[in-house]
Amino acid sequence: MSSDTNRRSFLGAVGLLATGSAAALRQSSVVQAESDAASSVGTDAATNADVAGNLTRPLDIDGWTQYNANAANTANPAVDAPRAAFETKWRTPVGEVSEQSAVVGDTLYVPARDGPSGSETGAVHAVDADDGSVSWTTPAADPRAPAATTDAVYVSDSHGLHALDPSDGSERWTFARGDGAESDGETLWSERGAPASAPALTDAAVFVALPDALYALDRTDGSVLWERRIDDPDSDGVSTRGVPAVGEETVYFAAGSRADQTVHAVDAATGEERWTTSGFGTSVAVGDAVVVRTKIRGGDAIRALDERTGEERWRFITGHTGMVAVDDDTVYCVVGFSTYSLVALDVETGETRWRQHESRGPYPFFVDVGVVVAGDTLYLGSNEGLLTLDTEAGAFLDVHEFADDNEFWPPVVADGAVYVSDERSFGGDAELYALTQGEGGEPDEDC
Repeated sequence: MSSDTNRRSFLGAVGLLATGSAAALRQSSVVQAESDAASSVGTDAATNADVAGNLTRPLDIDGWTQYNANAANTANPAVDAPRAAFETKWRTPVGEVSEQSAVVGDTLYVPARDGPSGSETGAVHAVDADDGSVSWTTPAADPRAPAATTDAVYVSDSHGLHALDPSDGSERWTFARGDGAESDGETLWSERGAPASAPALTDAAVFVALPDALYALDRTDGSVLWERRIDDPDSDGVSTRGVPAVGEETVYFAAGSRADQTVHAVDAATGEERWTTSGFGTSVAVGDAVVVRTKIRGGDAIRALDERTGEERWRFITGHTGMVAVDDDTVYCVVGFSTYSLVALDVETGETRWRQHESRGPYPFFVDVGVVVAGDTLYLGSNEGLLTLDTEAGAFLDVHEFADDNEFWPPVVADGAVYVSDERSFGGDAELYALTQGEGGEPDEDC
């Protein structure tokens, strides 16, 4: 479906109304999504299921292609990564890293900004995975986590969702909604000026959440496949939360006002709502369950919802938690208040499989921003560097300390390497580290 002919046949078969035209697109063109651009849909359930399957088909690329590794937001890349005895292969100054990078082939796509969140300056850097050199830099206003394939890089910033050429960073197309506010001649995402989410990328589509809508875009040209508005005229303002999570035939996202906070499940083929449930956070699709980080009075909770109905299966009160990671049968998250623990929860029952406390032996304090799982290894940041633990029992494997005492974003894990960016003051000389397997790949007996 990458050609224009196949794309037109595909959209016509299912009755989707898309704005924009591939023939009209040129370098740096802007695709305007009109407010009434919601799609009409076919009535045949089997046809819609086929369309949903096409739109949600995962990228045929192993590794860390987007926010939390994949379109399901599981932070669980299918890679063979080092787990102990790390060595620093290279370190590169990249500015204040704003969110996670994407890794495709031998290139990292790194989002950076030059000031606090919401600033109008920043960039996306293409960094060579072998030596850390920067091959190109494209300006972006407060960029979100990029998503990438071998043929395009997608990044949201304050002015739109941009598709970039991976060879030189030049712009192929930009999606910017037509009813947005104007700032220096640029169309912002919304009248509120709130940022968009990072994109969730599949083989055929890009899903992106604006403050009051979820959009499905054709990833080849940025045209609108459907939109799901969530405006509530009786509310005190609606805002989407976090990155959309893509299941087999359903897209999940969280939104709400101060008075009404809701998790939405929408049909991936049409954007029609399947169910909603109260409580917001960042949702993660996993098997036949949706795991949601939920804000509650006095802290956070992890909730598991039934994929088809939204019914709550279990709830785990955390106090406070960062992003979760999910493998086939377990949810991993850092929880706590002034001190933290890493817990492993059964995805079916919510029962605690194990709990590992911080500051045990030589190991430093956990950072509560999130955890990554790859194979039988967990990766998380600390106040001194990168920690690894075994998934089976939560046993510490290694701690890789850095020269400076900084906190770190969740690591990005790819084949043969772990990439970590330190969290320094805004506008500081933050650096990106590439860690590889050193000699003696097994942890010390004392670990």
